[in-house]
Amino acid sequence: MSNTDPNLFTVPGDRITAINSLDGGLTNQEQTDSGGAILATVSKKPFTFIVETERGLNFSIRAVPRAAQAGQFSWSASWRVPRSGKSLGRVEPL
Repeated sequence: MSNTDPNLFTVPGDRITAINSLDGGLTNQEQTDSGGAILATVSKKPFTFIVETERGLNFSIRAVPRAAQAGQFSWSASWRVPRSGKSLGRVEPL
């Protein structure tokens, strides 16, 4: 994570709704129209922050800041929801 430029965080197919820095490492955070978040830090020490999404996902992220170009980070979680009316398995009578 850059500590000299803002960084873009996204969760494809979802919207970031909240970001909480546990160690106070974030100096600025701004939501984008597309559901991402732009984050900035001037910290030189690693810190942790939590990303929450509209679909209920939570990511705990351990950032290691360094003087570098702005980063673009993307997380995804795959989950499978069964279709309505479909069985997940076959039940045999006893």
